[in-house]
Amino acid sequence: SARSALESKNKELNAAKQAKNVMIMQLRTMQKTLSTENNKIEKNNGQLISEKKRLEAQIQAIIARAIKEREIAMQKAEEEKRRRAEEEKLKREQEAAKAQGERDNTDLAGKKPTTTTKPSTSASTSTQPKPTTSTSASTSTSKAPIYEAPKGTGSLVMPMNGSIVIGFGQEKVAGLKSNGIEIRGSLGQSVKAADSGTVIYAGALNNLGSVIIIDHGNLVTVYGNLAGVSVSKGTKVSKGQSIGTLGRDSISKEPNLYFETRKGVNVVNPMSYL
Repeated sequence: SARSALESKNKELNAAKQAKNVMIMQLRTMQKTLSTENNKIEKNNGQLISEKKRLEAQIQAIIARAIKEREIAMQKAEEEKRRRAEEEKLKREQEAAKAQGERDNTDLAGKKPTTTTKPSTSASTSTQPKPTTSTSASTSTSKAPIYEAPKGTGSLVMPMNGSIVIGFGQEKVAGLKSNGIEIRGSLGQSVKAADSGTVIYAGALNNLGSVIIIDHGNLVTVYGNLAGVSVSKGTKVSKGQSIGTLGRDSISKEPNLYFETRKGVNVVNPMSYL
């Protein structure tokens, strides 16, 4: 009986060893699977970070170009303003000279009526086309467009009704902090301009779907994950005006509006202005 008990214990030990070996193999398989998944996640996160860097470079380039164009346009507007002022000054001087000439002719006519009547008339006739030309030039100049720089109120309204699901600076995935906020809405929901301004970009951007960027003068706003766009570059928009419709986020696949604010090319917290 002692021998049979020993054999029974040996069988139990062998069974336990086999079970242990099976569990070890299962754990190793799970570790290998987890390691593979972690590598995939790290690779995917690395790609997302690289895509975000490219996206950031694209947005900065768009805004920098718009700022440069605005500065050039404002410079040209100032030059045009000075040119018009010079033209008006010249016109006034010409009119003053003409009036003085007419007074001189009148004085001469009073002294020598018989000999100066005709010259006075011809002089008057010869000077008539000049004011007409000056007037037409002035009219054509006044119709020339003057550049108006974008000017918002500095206070923003929410671009869409919904709840904020990603905050400014929050990590959406490991190592990837948000430059803006994400607002959860519903597909096709109307997206509105947060302030009055001028559209400087309307189109697709990597990892953000359809995008609209608006220059408000003191601020720039970015609207991403749009399904539809109803404005184009150069469009002047008013505060609260519908500019597009909501689509899905490329990562979460949820209907989240990506909303970003910048001062120049630098990112700032949207919550400081909403």
